[in-house]
Amino acid sequence: TAGQPWLPVAAEAEYVCVEAQQREPTSTLAFTRQLLRLRRDEPALRAGAQHLRDAAPGVFCFERELGQRFLVALNFTAESTPLGLTGDGDGDGKEDGGPGGPAVVELSTDPGRPAGHVGPRALVLEPDEGVILRLPAYRDTGAR
Repeated sequence: TAGQPWLPVAAEAEYVCVEAQQREPTSTLAFTRQLLRLRRDEPALRAGAQHLRDAAPGVFCFERELGQRFLVALNFTAESTPLGLTGDGDGDGKEDGGPGGPAVVELSTDPGRPAGHVGPRALVLEPDEGVILRLPAYRDTGAR
């Protein structure tokens, strides 16, 4: 526009505009689209049962389940923090009815986090990182 803006224009406006973010695979726009796509494609993330999980101080963690199981972990600290899951439910062993084996990183706010398999109990969250893990399914033992 040729008019005078009534609010100041942000110094980084040319980098945070949609046009610039569409070209950047690690942009906030790209992350938001990935998050919305995952939520659309996974019923558990829309309508699944939600269970809070005990985790390290400063980490908010919950599980969603509806056929598939997902763990959402949010590190609200400014330091790298081990996830610190306690109790059962991460699919790592017999105590939680899981088959054992690693989870899969579906999405992370840290563009440097590699996708793929990770042991939930060994996961270290980066400062201010949020991550969504696909957990192994429970065995049909009735244990939850």
